[in-house]
Amino acid sequence: MNNILEDVEQLKNKVLNSKEYKDYKMYEQKLDNNKEINNIITKIKRVQQQIIKKGDKSEDVIKEKIELI
Repeated sequence: MNNILEDVEQLKNKVLNSKEYKDYKMYEQKLDNNKEINNIITKIKRVQQQIIKKGDKSEDVIKEKIELI
Protein backbone atom coordinates (compact mmCIF):
# COMPACT_ATOMS: atom_id res chain seq x y z
CA MET A 1 0.00 0.00 0.00
CA ASN A 2 2.83 2.36 0.81
CA ASN A 3 4.33 1.81 -2.67
CA ILE A 4 1.05 2.82 -4.27
CA LEU A 5 0.97 6.07 -2.32
CA GLU A 6 4.58 6.78 -3.24
CA ASP A 7 3.86 6.04 -6.89
CA VAL A 8 0.85 8.35 -6.86
CA GLU A 9 2.90 11.10 -5.24
CA GLN A 10 5.64 10.70 -7.85
CA LEU A 11 3.11 10.79 -10.65
CA LYS A 12 1.51 13.92 -9.19
CA ASN A 13 4.91 15.62 -8.99
CA LYS A 14 5.73 14.65 -12.57
CA VAL A 15 2.48 16.12 -13.81
CA LEU A 16 2.86 19.32 -11.77
CA ASN A 17 6.41 19.79 -13.03
CA SER A 18 5.69 18.94 -16.65
CA LYS A 19 6.02 21.57 -19.35
CA GLU A 20 2.48 20.86 -20.52
CA TYR A 21 0.97 21.50 -17.10
CA LYS A 22 3.03 24.65 -16.59
CA ASP A 23 1.95 25.91 -20.03
CA TYR A 24 -1.67 25.12 -19.18
CA LYS A 25 -1.45 27.10 -15.92
CA MET A 26 0.19 30.03 -17.71
CA TYR A 27 -2.54 30.19 -20.37
CA GLU A 28 -5.23 29.73 -17.75
CA GLN A 29 -3.89 32.74 -15.88
CA LYS A 30 -3.70 34.80 -19.08
CA LEU A 31 -7.30 33.90 -19.84
CA ASP A 32 -8.43 34.77 -16.32
CA ASN A 33 -6.74 38.18 -16.59
CA ASN A 34 -8.17 39.03 -20.01
CA LYS A 35 -11.15 41.33 -19.39
CA GLU A 36 -12.38 41.25 -22.97
CA ILE A 37 -12.58 37.46 -23.04
CA ASN A 38 -14.19 37.36 -19.60
CA ASN A 39 -16.83 39.87 -20.75
CA ILE A 40 -17.59 37.68 -23.76
CA ILE A 41 -17.86 34.58 -21.57
CA THR A 42 -20.19 36.42 -19.18
CA LYS A 43 -22.39 37.54 -22.08
CA ILE A 44 -22.56 34.00 -23.47
CA LYS A 45 -23.54 32.60 -20.08
CA ARG A 46 -26.25 35.26 -19.70
CA VAL A 47 -27.72 34.48 -23.12
CA GLN A 48 -27.56 30.74 -22.40
CA GLN A 49 -29.55 31.29 -19.21
CA GLN A 50 -32.14 33.32 -21.15
CA ILE A 51 -32.45 30.50 -23.68
CA ILE A 52 -32.91 27.94 -20.91
CA LYS A 53 -35.58 30.03 -19.17
CA LYS A 54 -37.48 30.67 -22.40
CA GLY A 55 -37.08 27.06 -23.46
CA ASP A 56 -38.63 25.93 -20.18
CA LYS A 57 -41.64 28.14 -20.96
CA SER A 58 -41.74 26.96 -24.60
CA GLU A 59 -41.04 30.52 -25.73
CA ASP A 60 -39.23 31.40 -28.96
CA VAL A 61 -35.44 31.63 -28.48
CA ILE A 62 -34.39 32.62 -32.00
CA LYS A 63 -33.31 36.13 -30.94
CA GLU A 64 -31.02 34.72 -28.23
CA LYS A 65 -29.58 32.09 -30.54
CA ILE A 66 -28.78 34.77 -33.12
CA GLU A 67 -27.15 36.87 -30.38
CA LEU A 68 -24.74 33.99 -29.71
CA ILE A 69 -23.61 33.93 -33.33
